[in-house]
Amino acid sequence: AIDIATDRVCKILRRHADKIKSHSNTKLTEVVISDEEDLVAVELEKLENEIVPIRLNSYKPMEIGDALAELKEESGVFKVFYDLDDNFRVLYKMKESDKYGLY
Repeated sequence: AIDIATDRVCKILRRHADKIKSHSNTKLTEVVISDEEDLVAVELEKLENEIVPIRLNSYKPMEIGDALAELKEESGVFKVFYDLDDNFRVLYKMKESDKYGLY
């Protein structure tokens, strides 16, 4: 009977010790990560004033050739559009040559 009682007391004390250890200890890596997250949040808040979301001029699908013609007319660097299969595409002018890339 005493063995059973001591086993139960040991079990209760072990659980209590585990509870204290898990609730009170904060790892140094958790503190460092939270500090880094705070720095990232501050940087993102700074960028919110600089980055302005815009809407696409045309939501209707267009052919790649039409997008290329519009890009040449506008003398821009890239053109964002939806192709005939409703895929989001980016047509861009390459720096090295007078060629265009398609993503």
